[in-house]
Amino acid sequence: MPVCYVVALKVTLALLLVGCGVGTVRAPYRPVTPPELKHFPAQDWRLVNNKLFLWREDMTPAQVTTARRISERLDELDSQALPYNRRSTELSLKIDPLKETARALGRQSRDLQSAIAKLGKRKAELVKKLTGLEKALADEKAKPVPEPAELARLAAEIEETSSQKKTVETDTATQQGRKKDVDAELGRVRITLAPLEAEMEDVARHQAEIEEKGRTKVDEIMQVVEWFKDQPTSIVFQFDRSGGIEASLSGWNLGDDAGARDLSTRPGPGGKPTLTDVTYAPAGGIFAFNAHIFADPEQKELRETYSFRVGRIKLDATDGRCFFSGEIVRRRFTRAGVETRRGIAKLVDRNN
Repeated sequence: MPVCYVVALKVTLALLLVGCGVGTVRAPYRPVTPPELKHFPAQDWRLVNNKLFLWREDMTPAQVTTARRISERLDELDSQALPYNRRSTELSLKIDPLKETARALGRQSRDLQSAIAKLGKRKAELVKKLTGLEKALADEKAKPVPEPAELARLAAEIEETSSQKKTVETDTATQQGRKKDVDAELGRVRITLAPLEAEMEDVARHQAEIEEKGRTKVDEIMQVVEWFKDQPTSIVFQFDRSGGIEASLSGWNLGDDAGARDLSTRPGPGGKPTLTDVTYAPAGGIFAFNAHIFADPEQKELRETYSFRVGRIKLDATDGRCFFSGEIVRRRFTRAGVETRRGIAKLVDRNN
């Protein structure tokens, strides 16, 4: 679970404090002046850090108090995580190019070592050949009547083999020099990398500690609300030239036997769209849409509909992310009528 798991819930949990439809909670009436909504021009969004849940019908004031405590602690964890997330990104921008350079230098060093080994093998072959030629020349000279042509041939071949040996020795020295330079550069890169990687390990340790604390708090809130088995991996909005909006919701597991669902405004061949009525209001940056869950593959029986309405929040966020939050209304269709449950949607454009 990413560190930002903590971030994704803290604002939505704060909504719990104003009741969120729990009839047992009452707050004193105070007249308020609604804030002026900021306008956000239409733009495409890909929201990848998404948290959706439904309120339980039997929530008690004590559970609301628990949610308040969890919310405050999640705020603290979020503040703690932010500098580590930033530093992790900064370190990655430095470490990744250095690692790539080190890998390239390592490959170059190994290639040079392989070339040097081949040259060493070639030199050994030439030395062996040269030894044999020199012995053959000595044997020819030791004969009572040496053959001049054979003496000339052996002498010429010895000269050619000696020349080849010198060339191999020169090439070997050149490659050894290049490898020495490459290894020296690789050493410098590793020296530069060492403190950065050590710091990254320390940052990762702090992130892991915060994540573990966040998981504990999330486990607590899951005892209070109805949590979906797998949250959507992405929710995408795309505007076309005519002002229409295409949308998709991927990887949402409702806890039934269907597994992770992919919903879209674009129906498959002969099918019906599973996302409909997608609208956008620039005032507040508010998206609204309906997600339809069918009971059968033929899409003849509608099992339930989730109506979403989410708008921009946390406009002063210092981590550069864009947050959306709002309400879900689930309407489940049964023989007895329509069962309605409300919940919270929290969507973020990126993880950290």
